[in-house]
Order: sequence, then structure tokens, then C-alpha cells
Amino acid sequence: MVETDPLQLASLIPEALATTAAQFAERHGDWFLVGSPALDENDWSFRTGSLKSLQTRPGEDPILIDGHDQCWALRKAKKGAFMDTVLVGRASSNDVQIRDPNVSKLHARVFIRPEGLFIADAGSRNGTKVNGAAVPTGGESPVADGDALGFGDRIFYLFSASRLHAVAQRLGQG
Repeated sequence: MVETDPLQLASLIPEALATTAAQFAERHGDWFLVGSPALDENDWSFRTGSLKSLQTRPGEDPILIDGHDQCWALRKAKKGAFMDTVLVGRASSNDVQIRDPNVSKLHARVFIRPEGLFIADAGSRNGTKVNGAAVPTGGESPVADGDALGFGDRIFYLFSASRLHAVAQRLGQG
């Protein structure tokens, strides 16, 4: 199982500046979920000055990202029967734990296969979306680098290790 506590993007910047994208992927894996930390209804956010615009695909609207964003590596630390399945949800037993009341205990499954990545909703209360389109319960949807994944009302972006490495380098260079 991977660590359930996410890394802050800022903590990856020094490593990204000192390594190649291949070395970065070797250490962390090939895929990441990246998103803003959950805010309590009483929290204030003064992050707007540190946000940077990033275009994920040509012709699409850019997303905003900064060093406070959380990153989860989508890989298992131990070999086993379910090496290709990453569990996402609120419970601490998930590979990716998202501490948010709108995220179900087991919300979704991400399948890492040779032909690509796929996501399936695990019967969650508030649904799973890919780029705004609902993933049907019991079905799978393909996902790709730069896709927006919605778990309840939380949005995360799927990044390849090479893209996240480039983003961290860009943030580190000011």
C-alpha cells in the first residue's frame, strides 16, 4: 500500500530540480493525483498570489496549481494480487485517502493496465466524474494525463510523473 498522507507539491520541487523525469518516476511511480487540500468552512485561503496557470492539453483551459496542492502517487509499495488497483476514498485503508465528508469510505478504484488507466466508481454516495462526465457505477472510464477526476465535489487532476516533474520544476524556477 502507498502512504495515505499526501505530499505537498512544494516538497517535490527540490527533487524535481535535482533529478531527471525518469529518476523522478523511478522513485515515485508513473502517475499522480494532484489537488487542493480540503478547506474547513471556517478556513480562509490566501493562495491566489502563489497560483500558477498550467495548460494540460493544447486548446483546453488552463488549471491553477501551486505548491500547497497535495500529491498522491498512484502505485502500491508492496507486490500482491491487486498491484494494478489503487483504492480511493475517505477510509484510512485506501491507497489514496481523501479526508473529506463528501468522499465515500471507498469511493473509486483506479486500474493501472498496460493499455492505460481506467477508473470505476465503487458505488459512492456522491459519484465519480472524469472531466465532468459521470462514471457509471459498475462501469469503467478511461483516464489520461491531465484529466480532471471528481470524487464527490472535490476535483483532482491526473498527472503523469513526467508532467508533474515539469510542473514542479516550473514552480521551483519562480
